[in-house]
Amino acid sequence: AMLGADALTEELVYRTGVERIGLRNVMDAEPARLVSAMAFGLGHANPIDAAVGGYLYSRAYDAGGLGLSTVAHLAHNLGVLFLSGR
Repeated sequence: AMLGADALTEELVYRTGVERIGLRNVMDAEPARLVSAMAFGLGHANPIDAAVGGYLYSRAYDAGGLGLSTVAHLAHNLGVLFLSGR
């Protein structure tokens, strides 16, 4: 699987594009983070898990940029795979 590439692509789209280039131009950071996280969740098989992850990845992005949010995202994806036995 291309977990790293998938995580990086999603971080570029949601955290950099949707949230920072898009939403944060029309609303404050926290509402933008929440809207982006909800949109992120809707694109996944487990929307609640993904929305919570999206929120946390956004916090990671603010703390350490695209690299940190991608590492957090990848770590979560690997954890899900490990726990699911795949």
